[in-house]
Amino acid sequence: MIQDQYALREQEGARTKLAMIRLCERIWDTVRTELYLSMRFLEMAFGRMEYRMDLTTRTWGTDGEFCYYNPSYLMMRYEENPAAVNRALLHMLLHGVFCHMYSENSVAAKNSSERGAQEALYDLACDIAVESVIDSMEYHSVAAVVRDERLELYERLKKDMRVLTADGIYDWLKKNRADGGQYERLCAEFRQDDHTFFYRDRRRGAGGESPGGDSGPKSDRQDPGESRGRREWQKIGRKIGISLSLARSQGKRAGSLAEVLAVEGKEYCDYGEFLRKFAVIREENRLDLDSFDYGYYTYGLSLYGNLPLIEPLEQREVKRIEEFVVVVDTSGSCSGRLVRRFLRETFTILRQQESFFLKRNIHVIQCDAKVQSDTVITCEEDLLACERSLTVSGYGGTDFRPAFLYVNRLMEEGCFTNLKGLLYFTDGFGIYPERPTSYAAAFVFPDCDYEERRVPGWAAKIVLNPETMREWSVS
Repeated sequence: MIQDQYALREQEGARTKLAMIRLCERIWDTVRTELYLSMRFLEMAFGRMEYRMDLTTRTWGTDGEFCYYNPSYLMMRYEENPAAVNRALLHMLLHGVFCHMYSENSVAAKNSSERGAQEALYDLACDIAVESVIDSMEYHSVAAVVRDERLELYERLKKDMRVLTADGIYDWLKKNRADGGQYERLCAEFRQDDHTFFYRDRRRGAGGESPGGDSGPKSDRQDPGESRGRREWQKIGRKIGISLSLARSQGKRAGSLAEVLAVEGKEYCDYGEFLRKFAVIREENRLDLDSFDYGYYTYGLSLYGNLPLIEPLEQREVKRIEEFVVVVDTSGSCSGRLVRRFLRETFTILRQQESFFLKRNIHVIQCDAKVQSDTVITCEEDLLACERSLTVSGYGGTDFRPAFLYVNRLMEEGCFTNLKGLLYFTDGFGIYPERPTSYAAAFVFPDCDYEERRVPGWAAKIVLNPETMREWSVS
């Protein structure tokens, strides 16, 4: 009899749980439909994320794969204010579109206490970045009164950065340390979701079970930078950016979303790897052990004593950089500190023997409105001397044309035999040449704050990560 009562209670509980899940799914479907009707460009993002009940959270949150929610909290919030649920779902979707849950900022610290503090600060930065985008939107489904505290913070942030991204805000928060009370007020103002789902699999290890005991589809999270989830969200972000650029009316109503996507969607590559695109194939006087057959060599030694049948080739074909030009903008508008960091990183790359021939012809040109200096590097000794005597000269106006005219004249004089490329490090504010060059040319910018429409179409546009000076985004 007692067992029958337990069975009835279990069945009733199962029916209640199923009814609750169905009700919550109806709520999410209604919210998603309302957002979709006003933001059609988010169609792929809606399809990317599924909903799953999770009683380990008091609110809701996402890991990029699922939107986890506490059913009681969802029903209470929807009954109080349906627009708040609209805003919360959009908030979590934008976390995915911006790949916040795949960032390495939160796991850089060595010990658990530092890592926890970094996670908390990065969580706040992510929330501020997403909320600033939503506050800039002009859609009735997510409309809300923007409090003065938010507007003041946005203004302070925009004095130091043009686009409010999570990484930029995170660095700003680290430099402008807030006291405990101010930090709590910022969290109370901007927190919308539970970010423990960002880190749960990292702490537990890849291949663990997802909430509720089900096997989650996130076994590839072991390397967040190369994970399947990150690649899919990046693809979604690029398509959203294209949709916003094609539909001008949508782009205006979407506020700063397109700008943030343009920055967050950058895929960086290594500086040295990019330079290798300008390599040429030449024969070099070195033993070619890769094409050497040790079988014939040892057979000859065993047969004739000290007479090998074959010896390694004394020359081999290699693909390395032989001739190259680096032009540095030393005008008054370009930061001298960034110029020196760029040159130091360039010299570090030049020292790598596997990228350059032993005999090289590298020109490091400084130019503002005219060519100020031209340092020629032909060997390791030239490179060391240039590093020791490095001085930045110029600080006048900005005109990119003199540097190109100077390089063209050097080519006419026979100073180059096979020039493959030129890199021009600049802030982007200057006069560009109109005619394309016979060699590949690329303008390198220290951040995204440049007038992209003015860069000529024949030149590559490269955005440099100003923190590492090693990563490039090429377009």
